[in-house]
Amino acid sequence: MAHFRHSAQMMLVDVVLDPNLAETYPFSTELRPIMPYLAITLDAESQARLHPLAIYPIVRGDHVTLAYLDSSDMAVDELNPAWLYGYGVGDRVNLRAVGWVANGRVQAVQVEIQASSPSGPGSSVRAWDGGVLHITLSRQPEVKSVESNALLAIRSVGSPLDLALSGTVTWQL
Repeated sequence: MAHFRHSAQMMLVDVVLDPNLAETYPFSTELRPIMPYLAITLDAESQARLHPLAIYPIVRGDHVTLAYLDSSDMAVDELNPAWLYGYGVGDRVNLRAVGWVANGRVQAVQVEIQASSPSGPGSSVRAWDGGVLHITLSRQPEVKSVESNALLAIRSVGSPLDLALSGTVTWQL
């Protein structure tokens, strides 16, 4: 068993990762362990605004990934604060959906995170890896949600949106 330990705003959490748990990623036949990640988990009202826009049968639309940890042994003090845009775990975050794109397999909604300070700029760039901040809204049954990253890397948003969303910064597995 590998242990992941992090503290967030005076809260200490131990997550035990079972190396036998794995998820198959598209474009690869190798199994990879599931790693903890930071996300903005959308509130129920935001999910209710997004879900009617879904075009594929598997509806997701529940979070924005901010950063994956490189290993299960990474500590919170190794995290780059820029990955959180000035927010902390447990903080409420305002987002704006600015458009969506689909390719017959997966549908992604590009979002802009509003800065934690009123004078700070918003961003649609994922600080962790330079990818596009987005929500995987829907997908075909045989498709993994992670494919939305590849879609946004090769195709820009074609259908504009202007939709206010909100959520909370959380740790996910």
